[in-house]
Amino acid sequence: MKHPRFAILIVSLPLIGLIYLCAWGIVPDRMAALVEHVMGNTPEAQVAVYLAAVAHGDEVAALDTWELGTSELMDSTRLPDLQARRQTVTQTLLSRRIRADFDIRAIEWYAICCMAFHRTDSPGDATGARVFITVHDQTGAALLYVVDVFHRPGRYRGEEANYPRHEWVIRDVYPVDEQPIFWPTQASYGGV
Repeated sequence: MKHPRFAILIVSLPLIGLIYLCAWGIVPDRMAALVEHVMGNTPEAQVAVYLAAVAHGDEVAALDTWELGTSELMDSTRLPDLQARRQTVTQTLLSRRIRADFDIRAIEWYAICCMAFHRTDSPGDATGARVFITVHDQTGAALLYVVDVFHRPGRYRGEEANYPRHEWVIRDVYPVDEQPIFWPTQASYGGV
């Protein structure tokens, strides 16, 4: 063989890749994030599913994607307001015939600690994601919305539970100039 070093390199690359993935997988939050990404279970993917349903005029699928329900994150007395918003926002987006593509302007990640929410830089520790998006209607007009995507059923226990996979679901969608209902920004843990 003329180039034995090249052959050794070719044979060793998959082994190096496997070692890297195993070492990377030792960090449980990274492995959970990788699995979530591969399975399409991310806040961004949930937003895409909702907007695709709206863009295709499928009201039932859009409403199914936006899960109602209470948890320790929302005061149950707000459920009627959230139900009304779900219907109104979905109808508004349907009537504006928005496109399925969207731009993510920012994502704010939130975790629960010490009986209060706080911003975190780690999606792996997050209970919720506040996704700021721009969508366009049939005329090309930009519409600014916020989509609150949270772990089902409520608090994500991350490190405490050895980083299980998130179960991301849309809990609230609203124009950027309105206040959230599912999880108001001033809320502390327990929805109060």
